[in-house]
Amino acid sequence: MKTRNIIVAVVIIVCALGSILYVSPTLLRPPAPMEGNYAVEYGLQYFPYLFDSINNTLVADLQPQWFRITAPHQSTYPYPNHEKLMKAFPDVNILMVIGASTMGADEEGCTYRRSNVFSQPNANARISSCGWSLQDWDANVSRLVEAFPNVHAWEIWNVPDFNQGGYLCCEDDVTLMAHHYFDMLKDAYQIIKAHNPNDSVIAFSLLVMTDWAGPKHEWIKQFVEKVWELGAADYCDAISFHAFTRDTPTYWVDRPGSAWQARLEMFEAVTGKPVWITETGMPSNNADKGATPESQATYLTHAFSFFGQYSYVKVVIWSYLYDPSDQADYGLLTVAPISEQAPKPAYYAFQHFTKKQTTAST
Repeated sequence: MKTRNIIVAVVIIVCALGSILYVSPTLLRPPAPMEGNYAVEYGLQYFPYLFDSINNTLVADLQPQWFRITAPHQSTYPYPNHEKLMKAFPDVNILMVIGASTMGADEEGCTYRRSNVFSQPNANARISSCGWSLQDWDANVSRLVEAFPNVHAWEIWNVPDFNQGGYLCCEDDVTLMAHHYFDMLKDAYQIIKAHNPNDSVIAFSLLVMTDWAGPKHEWIKQFVEKVWELGAADYCDAISFHAFTRDTPTYWVDRPGSAWQARLEMFEAVTGKPVWITETGMPSNNADKGATPESQATYLTHAFSFFGQYSYVKVVIWSYLYDPSDQADYGLLTVAPISEQAPKPAYYAFQHFTKKQTTAST
């Protein structure tokens, strides 16, 4: 009897230790995707300037439905890399972002954060300390719709909430900033629709992380509500935000949907518009924080499965396709010369969703 008790105790201890040391298989390979709204379309953030450095055969095999690209600055005309990309992938939809770099806000000697040069919301106010006005913005939007007749989706600015305002100034005055963003959205919508009434205009492109509580949350909520109160519903076809998490294994590897559910529901409740997730991603090269090629694939599967549950989520964009500039490496392809580039596990996870969507639509 005593011997039997000892054996039972040993078994209990071994099982306890095993549960502590056990590593869930979901940390090592992508989990089975959840069933949901496979009408959602999937895309990639593509940097046109890298076109000649990417194995585009591998890109084609991913079967993306969208490329999200930044509209070029006028000084780069005639935009050869953008044209090469569109020619190589004529069946892939383009979402073009009209943002700070388009207006020259990243040009040398240009200060574009916390400039606070607005005094009151009006059509002649300066949009940033880079010296361009609302009229300059209108002219730039007109230039772009003429230059890119095959682009039919336009995202108005990129992360206006970055640093509580980002590239738009006056982030310390949410009401004032809402007025100026609304002016830009309204003018862009009217110009784009006059050129092609079937084009889509996407508003906000907000950067919202898992740090959802506190002042940042309140600022974002107020900004969305104030822009909407001004009449934004009449000047956009959908809204967008970027879905990222804190850089810890708990957020990256576990289902990140719990961190995004509140903001999804808030945006949909306030606006009633379709939602586009125009950036989501996770690096593959930061093992100390749980970022490995395998956990990147797990994150992609969790994120795409989560958003696929919502009928009003229409597009999800992975950021990025190829990422040679960031040591953390958010890309789906290994950073290497074209002949040596190879898919990461997340590449195949992405491919699962595009193939599933293609199958569902046939």
